[in-house]
Amino acid sequence: MPARVAVRAGVSRDMPPVYAEPTALSAGGGGAAVTEGTSASRRMPRGGRRAVMLPLIVVAVGGLALAGCTTGTDTLPAPVVVQLGDIDGETIEVVDGNVIDLAGDDETYADWDAEIEDPTIARFTPGGDDGSAQSNPGLTATAVGTTGVTLENGETGETVSFTVEVVPTTSGD
Repeated sequence: MPARVAVRAGVSRDMPPVYAEPTALSAGGGGAAVTEGTSASRRMPRGGRRAVMLPLIVVAVGGLALAGCTTGTDTLPAPVVVQLGDIDGETIEVVDGNVIDLAGDDETYADWDAEIEDPTIARFTPGGDDGSAQSNPGLTATAVGTTGVTLENGETGETVSFTVEVVPTTSGD
């Protein structure tokens, strides 16, 4: 009986060794036949691997393609940042749904309050400090239209009056 030679054929360390026996088909007995029950017979056939890989590739490519389908309307526009000292008597244009950041008061930012002529067009958010972050006062555009706004600082008595013009969002942004 010809000698059996152990050959490691699998990539897994848990797979048993494969035994090969010399065959008479090759000159000098250098050829080998794999015996039954080897790791080679346990592997998935090539056709099966292709059948599994094709759906995986399609899903991966489809996921990447869908990730590129977002539109500009999915992202929020940058807030309109204005300096409190520069807006008295001015008109500030803002897109519906966007915000106006009322900056420029580093000391009494939490003491500002607002009187809005038409509160359906803009909503005031006071400044504040929650211990981890400070926020400026601001206005949120809630509907298309124009309204007057008067800000008053309760600490300093300073007032600022201006107009907010809320314009509709445009498609294709």
